[in-house]
Amino acid sequence: MESEFIINTREEFWEELKILASNVAISSDSSSKILLKYISLGQSFLDSYLEKDDAMVRFALMFLDSETFRRNKAHLVSKLAKLFADQYIVPKRDVLASLILLCHGKTHPETFQILCDEPAFPKLISIIYYHRTLNDWLFRFSLDLLFEISRIRKLPPSYLALVDHNFLMYTMDLIETDANYIGKDEFSSSLLKIILVFNEQFMLKDPADSTVSDTPYSSASETSDYFQQQQSSLLPAKSAFSALSDNPLVDLIAVKRHKYPNFGHNLVLLFNRNRNHSLQLLILKLLHCIFTNNSTVDYFYLNDLYVIVDIFIRQLIDLSSDKDDLRNAYLRVLEPILHSEELKANQYKRDELYILLFGLASESHFAEVSSTTRRLAHRCISVDWICRNDSLPPNPADSPPADIVPPLPTPPPIGTSLKTNTNSSSAPDLPALATLSLNDGSEVNRKPGFDPSLNSTTQSPSANIAQIRARGPRRPPPPPPRSRGMSVCNRNLLDPADDLHPISSEPTGLSVHSAELFIQKRLRNASLSISPAVTPPRPRSVAPSMPSSRS
Repeated sequence: MESEFIINTREEFWEELKILASNVAISSDSSSKILLKYISLGQSFLDSYLEKDDAMVRFALMFLDSETFRRNKAHLVSKLAKLFADQYIVPKRDVLASLILLCHGKTHPETFQILCDEPAFPKLISIIYYHRTLNDWLFRFSLDLLFEISRIRKLPPSYLALVDHNFLMYTMDLIETDANYIGKDEFSSSLLKIILVFNEQFMLKDPADSTVSDTPYSSASETSDYFQQQQSSLLPAKSAFSALSDNPLVDLIAVKRHKYPNFGHNLVLLFNRNRNHSLQLLILKLLHCIFTNNSTVDYFYLNDLYVIVDIFIRQLIDLSSDKDDLRNAYLRVLEPILHSEELKANQYKRDELYILLFGLASESHFAEVSSTTRRLAHRCISVDWICRNDSLPPNPADSPPADIVPPLPTPPPIGTSLKTNTNSSSAPDLPALATLSLNDGSEVNRKPGFDPSLNSTTQSPSANIAQIRARGPRRPPPPPPRSRGMSVCNRNLLDPADDLHPISSEPTGLSVHSAELFIQKRLRNASLSISPAVTPPRPRSVAPSMPSSRS
């Protein structure tokens, strides 16, 4: 295969891929040939030029953005799914095919539906379970594909039968003890997501399908036959788990709880860091299964239990008003957690929980809260070590329906006096003038909204009058602003005493014409006459003599 392409540098490799991707194929056969040649070139130089994450993503996006893929999208996606679901495992080919499917499926979830129909599920289980050491890329992409396929829809019983106690033990052992994956977020989170999505599948499983749960996927493929042989040789006896519950994961935690302490720690760590709502729901479902089972209710360490409570408080506070479904899911899981004996003995965050739940359970919340949310919050706050008997919010189940609104008081007719009528029994419920009794027996009217307690003067009115008289006469108010219509020259013609005593009887804000009439009137009253304005002669200015220049 390597002799097909003569490439010596990285630039030549990417240039050759660009040429292949730029070829436009109209028919399905020609597009399939371009796809196979593109993957073949990637296989030849996978270890040389595709050794990093950014190079792998670039390889996939270059083909997905090509004109050939846009014109033949449905055909090429089906071709890639069949190529990956082939019964034979070709590590490098399967790595590149799964990479392109993952990148395309992030924006087109129907890709995983096609991959599930091929079927690729048994091959993914076989790669993860038996061929983990073939290629790290293949193991990583297989985990992601298995999660997406299991999340997109309910698995048939023949698929779910492959996920037994042996596979779950193997996956949890990788999280717990494998040195190659401890501390690597990309692997540990992928393994945790696999366990979470299978727990949801176990919850969705119909009990009537238990008769076929022991029969693996029975398709005419060597992969299923090989998987069945490997499974029969490695599968432990199921007698220890058969009588516990219908969920193999909860049974495994109940029986081997002391073997997997890091699983709970990593689960809490993922719960604390992740902000994806779909993944949060998966974690909540597993927590609900653990805390509602008597055999696993005390699985978590006390510190991890405290962190879980802190996460619930934070999420219930931070969730927006349009996330009612997620908030109700948190409240449904919080109730069995609060019944934990360890929390009851230590009463961890009792006050914070009470304030939060009281706000959600009562109608005085700052935002609109649904009746379901109030009912679930009332259940949580009714836990014996949380509730306070003196101030427990009313149960929403006992309250009247929300559509029944008490009638508003009838307003008085227009023109009704606002004074209170002590003789009338039908006084309007409006602010009215009232009388305030003074210490000396006199009465004064007070205005609505007047609060005598806000007055800083607490002495009698007679004492206040004496203090005011002792201060002396009040300072006269400042003169009003002078009119802008009066010029500086006319203002100088007024009586000098007028500048000291403001003229309050005359109108203010005079215009220029009114100001001149006003000045003339004042001058006539003073027995003065106004003569035409004559410009006085200016004194003759004598130019200073220039000093004689000295020779």
